[in-house]
Amino acid sequence: MPHIKPFCGIRPVQEYVERVITSPPDLPLDEAALSQLSANPQSFLNLVAPPLANEFLQGSRDALIYKQAAENLHTFLENGILQKEEVPCLYLYTVEGTGSRQTGIWTVTLFDDYLNNRVRKHEYTRIERENSIADYVRQTGIDANPVLIAYKPHQGIDRLAGSYLQQAPALSFSKEGKQHTLRRIASATDIQLLVSYFDELPAAYLADGHHRAAALSSYGVERRKFNFKHTGEEEYNFFSSIYFSSETLEIKAFNRLVKDLNGLSNATFLEKLSIDFHVSERAAPPAPEPGCFGMYLAGQWYFLLPLNTVEQPGDVPAGIPQERSGESGAAEIQAGPESQARTAMDPVKALDVTLLQERILAPLLGINDPRTNERIRFSGGAVQEALAREVDNGAAAVLFSLYPTSIHQLMAVADAGLVMPPKSTWFEPKLDLGILTHYID
Repeated sequence: MPHIKPFCGIRPVQEYVERVITSPPDLPLDEAALSQLSANPQSFLNLVAPPLANEFLQGSRDALIYKQAAENLHTFLENGILQKEEVPCLYLYTVEGTGSRQTGIWTVTLFDDYLNNRVRKHEYTRIERENSIADYVRQTGIDANPVLIAYKPHQGIDRLAGSYLQQAPALSFSKEGKQHTLRRIASATDIQLLVSYFDELPAAYLADGHHRAAALSSYGVERRKFNFKHTGEEEYNFFSSIYFSSETLEIKAFNRLVKDLNGLSNATFLEKLSIDFHVSERAAPPAPEPGCFGMYLAGQWYFLLPLNTVEQPGDVPAGIPQERSGESGAAEIQAGPESQARTAMDPVKALDVTLLQERILAPLLGINDPRTNERIRFSGGAVQEALAREVDNGAAAVLFSLYPTSIHQLMAVADAGLVMPPKSTWFEPKLDLGILTHYID
């Protein structure tokens, strides 16, 4: 039952949209981002980490950058690069590719819903990152990176959203072969209907943006303490959020690259793997399946099937999978009674990332805490062939590709009040910065 409300969004003027929007950058800005800044003065990066006109002003560097970002926002509005909605609206955001369409409701959500678990979580957050985000918002008022939230399909929400798909967009642009559109929902009747429909949802699930939700919530609590005329309607009570039906969200796997084999030779590592896995060579990247992994080691692709998840189908020798037709040729996998019991008690145990961690990363490669170990890197949604090149050039010793965590697994973990291992999910769509900004005065 998330509490949403309309807001006066700030969006690019159509003629500037493709110059304004940008992928969320890593900070500090790398050379590519700095090059974009110098070549494109309309880039939204000027509202994130703008260059300082005078490096010798008094104050910390972060404070000076944030002050410049806040000034740049007002300059962009004054110069007609950005425009602010005159009346509060909800927004319909659509991403369309070849044979696919994802539609979300862009709104703002009461931060109490995050704190009270009406928007359910599945990840830990790091306090230093929360503080950094909160400090940026505190000094700029710019809430431009929406939290991605999933909800179980609701006929009323989907029907009303569908009725707006034929209306002219307020904003549209193409990027990487996909068409992006933003439509305004300004009708008071339709807004009230959507608010009531969201109130009917039994729960919502935070898919992407745990740090942003936590940071904006702590900032909102801070603002409440110092506003003796607090009403509950101030913008600091809400954070930018976009809701997608669980049926339309796309989840890709976070693959793992490990720098070394923990002192093992390739042959010894394969030998140890074979104790718990049927290891078969593949001529091409295998399509990972639930409970199984692809692996790239020393120029060779492998398919890893856990031995003790296979119930023997008659006369098949123990540990040898029964092949089936399909791209990967993986075995039919049925969890035995012990595995089923573990999953029923703890949905985290059912995750492939947990299986990889408990059977390979920790016992064989010595990576006991993937959140802090510098020998492991995560790559979400990337093409396996591109990641394999990092093994070929020596940047990593081994690559593991995983089957994506499902939205139903995420919901089961969140419903149980549990936490997923780090980098368990890669959600799409990934939204660019600058499409729609929630301003907190």
